Amino acid sequence: MLAQLAIYCIPSGYPSVMLAQLVIYCTLSGYPSVMLAQLAIHCTLFGYPSEMLAHLAIYCTLSDYPSVMLAHLAIYCTLSGYPSVMLAQLVIYCTLSGYPSVMLAQLAIHCTLSGYPSVMLAQLVIYCTLSGYPSVMLAQLVIYCTLSGYPSVMLAQLVIYCTLSGYPSEMLAQLVIYCTLSGYPSEMLAQLVIYCTLSGYPSEMLAHLVIYCTLSGYPSEMLAHLAIYCTLSGYPSEMLAHLAIYCTLSGYPSEMLAHLVIYCTLSGYPSVMLAHLVIYCTLSDYPSEMLAHLAIYCTLSDYPSEMLAHLAIYCTLSGYPSVMLAQLVIYCTLSGYPSEMLAHLAIYCTLSGYPSVMLAQLAIHCTLFGYPSEMLAQLVIYCTLSDYPSEMLAHLAIYCTLSGYPSVMLAQLVIYCTLSGYPSEMLAHLAIYCTLSGYPSVMLAQLAIHCTLSGYPSEMLAQLVIYCTLSGYPSEMLAQLVIYCTLSGYPSVMMAQLVIHCTVSGYPSLVLAQLVIY
Repeated sequence: MLAQLAIYCIPSGYPSVMLAQLVIYCTLSGYPSVMLAQLAIHCTLFGYPSEMLAHLAIYCTLSDYPSVMLAHLAIYCTLSGYPSVMLAQLVIYCTLSGYPSVMLAQLAIHCTLSGYPSVMLAQLVIYCTLSGYPSVMLAQLVIYCTLSGYPSVMLAQLVIYCTLSGYPSEMLAQLVIYCTLSGYPSEMLAQLVIYCTLSGYPSEMLAHLVIYCTLSGYPSEMLAHLAIYCTLSGYPSEMLAHLAIYCTLSGYPSEMLAHLVIYCTLSGYPSVMLAHLVIYCTLSDYPSEMLAHLAIYCTLSDYPSEMLAHLAIYCTLSGYPSVMLAQLVIYCTLSGYPSEMLAHLAIYCTLSGYPSVMLAQLAIHCTLFGYPSEMLAQLVIYCTLSDYPSEMLAHLAIYCTLSGYPSVMLAQLVIYCTLSGYPSEMLAHLAIYCTLSGYPSVMLAQLAIHCTLSGYPSEMLAQLVIYCTLSGYPSEMLAQLVIYCTLSGYPSVMMAQLVIHCTVSGYPSLVLAQLVIY
């Protein structure tokens, strides 16, 4: 008969102030444990002033049943007859004691709301507080929050908080929070914001927290509408250096990677801390050919523009065939900062863990737009390579593609390629390519290619080869091209050993007489 029993607790006839002193206990004993799966505990309140909801605590304590039965228990709390504004004041506690901690892994806490206006979702705070179990059990707890029956537009107003306290901070590394949404139109994903707020733990524990956001059951085209925000506040700013934000996606068609945008927004921390933040984006389970379609955006706002000089964006790829490096395009798009800040931005692309032969297939593209063209002269692009055999430098090609800027600005662009930690004899194997196309030929006269070397033995100058390849321009324009090679700190006798190769093909031989190399 338990399956047919609904337990109602209806207080009436007492002063409403007494709700604050009422504790509702529901204790079951003496029935076969299999019946727990069929029991629904309802707590219905009505007839009291709505402001008293804030004072009510509902406890459900179970004992005397085999712990395996916890997996079959569903606890429902249904409220009706009260103004929807009161939902914001209700706190539901579910306290489990007397059961082996291993059972936490089998408990599903469902909070189902129905019968209230959808506008009230914005005022509901769901708290799940656990205490009294061994901290090792946090790794086995899954918190489900399932919403259904409300208009999809309300998803934008729901805030889910998960607050943990009373456990050793080292246990944060074992906690997994899942938020599963189903039954809503896929277009509503664009309006959902998930907050994970941690307080009361030592700030050094941020380094151990992994937040997973798993989406399933939605059309893959909705990935284009999902924005994952990770907002941190209340921790010492120096802890940004220890935080790693992971976004792992799986289960969607690989072609959808091209539509995913990952936003990481930081605010409220001292701007000097940007230098300590590392953003990781790890992709797995997708065909390697899809890497070519992924765009990672890092948007920074509310920080002084001078802090751009301290930000390093790392894109780490692992688990994909090395041949895929040739298909990866890393975009770094900046907007909303004063154009003069381009001079302070350093874009680092560090690669390690792939076969050195793959360097020959990597193309690093840096595309800038939306800034005044005169700012190009202040941009510095650094490409630092380490952990690869020095002989592989000969296979690396760095491309800088500029489009949408007036051709007059080409004269102000400086590309630096800094090599350190490699034997000096490798200078002979480095080829720097600067390929220009799509600009008026008259601009060749205004282009200056600078190659600055320092810190290598002077005898190595004889082994450096600088290539400048031009094609598609009228031959008469060769006379207007100037190549600068600036050397400092070397004995003057070494100038005789420097060889600069300028390869010109497809031009009449008489034009060579018009080429000047400085």
